[in-house]
Amino acid sequence: MTLRPRFSPVAAPALLGAAFLFVASSAAADTVAVVSRGGDGIVHTAQESLRAAVTAQGHRQPSEEVVTRAFGKVSDGVVDTRAEYKIVAEPLGVEWVVTGRFTPFGASSRPGYRAEVEAYQAKTGRVESLNRDVDARVADAQLGEMLRYLLRPEGVGHGGITFRVLPPADAPVETPKDPPKPSETPKEPPKETPKELPKNSEVKVTAPPAERVSSVIPYGSNAPFTFGGHLLATGALVRPSGARGSSFAGTLVFTGGYLVAPDDVPGLELRADIGLGILGLKAFHGLAGGRWVFPLADDSFVGPEVGVGLFRPFGGDQSARFLAKGAAVFVQRLAPETQLEATVDLLAAPGGTGTLLLGGASVGGSFRF
Repeated sequence: MTLRPRFSPVAAPALLGAAFLFVASSAAADTVAVVSRGGDGIVHTAQESLRAAVTAQGHRQPSEEVVTRAFGKVSDGVVDTRAEYKIVAEPLGVEWVVTGRFTPFGASSRPGYRAEVEAYQAKTGRVESLNRDVDARVADAQLGEMLRYLLRPEGVGHGGITFRVLPPADAPVETPKDPPKPSETPKEPPKETPKELPKNSEVKVTAPPAERVSSVIPYGSNAPFTFGGHLLATGALVRPSGARGSSFAGTLVFTGGYLVAPDDVPGLELRADIGLGILGLKAFHGLAGGRWVFPLADDSFVGPEVGVGLFRPFGGDQSARFLAKGAAVFVQRLAPETQLEATVDLLAAPGGTGTLLLGGASVGGSFRF
């Protein structure tokens, strides 16, 4: 959104706030690359079922030929790290890369396998997986349920996981043992505690390995730059003895940031602020510093922020002063590119006719790119 000079300073924060409240929903259809891991027999059939389930979810797939060509660039021949998923995803230009590991039940009356399906989201670098037992006769539907949770922007970390497609009611039963001969006194078989059958509304999901899967998307994900704005309200805790007028100030603050090293030091971001007083105490300030935020929940982050710069009032003592800022920051991610922010601030401006100490809070948001 481009702000033109004809908008008043009061209208600007209202328009900016309206923009932050608008978050477009993700498109229903994405491009998904399914990477095969070899195998034959029921494993090969399971891989075909996984591709069919992706199509049934309404997603597009690149041809197996181009996927195989991209997969060939993985040196160890196994895609199981974020770097290897990225090697496959980038040349294909896909939103998701999906892999499956299938372990047949073996000597069992049930035709099926244990399935671990893993999904990589190219936009955020997130890798997540789900496990379940799959009956070969309803494999497309059961694998489709897994993909429904994996191939969504919020991932599997939001809400419970509920699988409703169960094996058919006519599942084969093991052949009973021969009855005892008439001449022998039949022995009462030992009583076994009946196993609890899974409910239609819930199936247990095995948690994926913690070292490779996280439901928390890193702060900033793959968008290191940010630009946004805040409305900062402050009151003077300390001000020069001869000061007159209101001690309240409403300041429109424009912010920018850059993630220094998201892979090595997650959440560490360089920051720059430019503020213009629009209510009460009229002043200009500029700050440069940084923030370091840490995950509080799946899409929430908290941390400190500091900065130093220049403060210049437009009335009274108009001499420029040194300005130092300390703040506690809360960030709520609304979408991969949009975040809502709130701060509690303390600003000190020594010099002039006396030290000015301001306390306050701000609310606003920013776009990442």
